[in-house]
Amino acid sequence: MENLDETQFEDKVNTHLSTKTKMNLEKSSGWMKTIAILGIVVSSLGLLGGIFVLFMTPMIGILYLAIYGVFIYISLILLRAATNLENTQFNMESFAENHYKFWKTMVLYMIFAIGISFIAGIIMVSSGASLMRGLDF
Repeated sequence: MENLDETQFEDKVNTHLSTKTKMNLEKSSGWMKTIAILGIVVSSLGLLGGIFVLFMTPMIGILYLAIYGVFIYISLILLRAATNLENTQFNMESFAENHYKFWKTMVLYMIFAIGISFIAGIIMVSSGASLMRGLDF
């Protein structure tokens, strides 16, 4: 097995991408940008809502700000990945790095969200059970 330095490896990777693959990646960049921009706009509105909620219920307001802040970060990563696939600057290395960051952040966020949902469900069930004990039927 021969040792390849980075330039030889990059040349081999770039030659293995067919024109159809490049064309499909370029087409998908438009959809990625659309999703990223919608994510930024909606998350920005959520941040504004979180600021208003912060004054009424500080704990929930902080949660809103954190959730929508993460969504803005995820949308920015997706936007960076999409710009790396444009026809003028087809940069697979940067795209792959941003693609990895996007999915890593999404998975960590989903694990966190499932954990918080599980904890909130346990709290709600236990508080509901304690309410039921106080009722006389």
